[in-house]
Amino acid sequence: MFLVGSGNYTMTLPPASSIAAGTGFTFSAIGSGVVSIVTSGSDAIENAPVILRQNDRLHVISDGTSVWRELFRVNSVNPRFLGPPVLPSYSVAGLPSAGVPGAKAYASNGRKPNDAAGAGTGVEVFSDGQRWISVCSGSQVAA
Repeated sequence: MFLVGSGNYTMTLPPASSIAAGTGFTFSAIGSGVVSIVTSGSDAIENAPVILRQNDRLHVISDGTSVWRELFRVNSVNPRFLGPPVLPSYSVAGLPSAGVPGAKAYASNGRKPNDAAGAGTGVEVFSDGQRWISVCSGSQVAA
């Protein structure tokens, strides 16, 4: 469903029990108005309340009983997170190939500038396409 308009409004989902389990809806907010997505009766929706702003997309599916499951909610223009993003964690020796520039990870035993050799306490890293670089030191990550 494409949500258009400049005013704020509310969309009410049908009862989850009236929709086959696994069937859902994708909402794309392309207008400038704020859209609230609410449930019918005593149904629930994961990660409620659901408020969509311009460029937001939401996909929910029915569990066939009384809950709408959120599969994704994104805004590629102005992303908002429901919590802090968590990077995949690896030891320095276990980091995957650094072939994709811009990839990010957490080196669980990577050294910060004041950590002793072999006693790294962990650091965020990114790939420059050739190596994993510590965001703390700006050089190749070391354990």
